[in-house]
Amino acid sequence: MDAYLIVKFLHIVAAIVWLGGGIAFLVLASANTEKADPARLIAVVAQVAFLGQHLFMPASIVTLLTGLAVVSLGGFGWPAWVLIGFGGIVVTAALGALKLGPTAGRILVAARETGPDAARTQALDLLRWVRFDYILQFAIVFLMVVKPDWQDVETLATVALAVSAGGFAVLWFGRQTAIRL
Repeated sequence: MDAYLIVKFLHIVAAIVWLGGGIAFLVLASANTEKADPARLIAVVAQVAFLGQHLFMPASIVTLLTGLAVVSLGGFGWPAWVLIGFGGIVVTAALGALKLGPTAGRILVAARETGPDAARTQALDLLRWVRFDYILQFAIVFLMVVKPDWQDVETLATVALAVSAGGFAVLWFGRQTAIRL
């Protein structure tokens, strides 16, 4: 077994941990948005705030670094799927570090100071952003599997349209839903 296969394996495992952990959060959070007790939703946010620092961010960094190593060891060069995929990983990691993590921290402070009922709307807003983040992550995984080049305009345009439409749906329509809840 050579270094390329080992690094590729580590890359895939890190991506699975990152993506799978977030999906588990989405399921838990979504299940608890329907519950009458906002404290349960805030408890999920508290658990994810911990996981964000100790699991999601390290997994995203390992995914990025091992991805760079896979590209280097595999001799792929810099086709569209590599550049867009790396850009997507940087965006989603930055979204986690600059938006999702700090928002979760503010929600927990608000829940302690004013109670979970007051923080529920903020938690629903956070959930919208997490859904958008996972639209980006699934687009990255799709690009890694399909491997389109710059000439594959239809595939690249479809991915861009799917991310734009999905992002608009969860960020705009999700906001209207969160207000009504």
